[in-house]
Amino acid sequence: MADGMGGHAAGEVASATALDSLRPLAEIERVEPHHVEALLEEAQERVRAIETSGQGRGAGTTLTGAVVAYLDDAPYWLFVNVGDSRTYLLSSGVLDQVSVDHSEVQEMVDAGTLTAEEARNHPRRHVITRALGGRDEARADFRYIPIGAHDRILVCSDGLTGELTDQQITEILLGHPDPQVAAGRLVEAAITAGAATTSR
Repeated sequence: MADGMGGHAAGEVASATALDSLRPLAEIERVEPHHVEALLEEAQERVRAIETSGQGRGAGTTLTGAVVAYLDDAPYWLFVNVGDSRTYLLSSGVLDQVSVDHSEVQEMVDAGTLTAEEARNHPRRHVITRALGGRDEARADFRYIPIGAHDRILVCSDGLTGELTDQQITEILLGHPDPQVAAGRLVEAAITAGAATTSR
């Protein structure tokens, strides 16, 4: 999943460009980290090359997701992320955020100057520290996790996680085994929560 920045149109183009750059992963029989890294470098260059009409602002996008990769002939989830879009793994009824938020507030949480709850409403919660298309190298985080029976993966933007807590997300996923139904319920709950916040 990619979530664009730098103006609505430019952000959409950046997201589509990044995802298009990663399409060759579908053709690789045994994905390894160096495959993902090489395609991310290509995505970075392609997103940087997008022309925008903004005042000195280029296009950019966050990116997160998972592929099946192999270690010692055993299949693993290989999670990758750049930015603050998130990937979660629901395994054995437990929801785990496997991506790392590359944001100012996450750095404050890591430093102990802000709690996770305070971070949810902090005025700088949308300021990210890494993105594809930025001037700096878009270093991605990678994480391997063994694949378990009945694992479920949720890939989402802060449009969902900014409105719903991990507990709320877990309850919806556990209550709706069908992925399409669960996705619909998550969107409905996020919209309802956002509307409730706006009307206060």
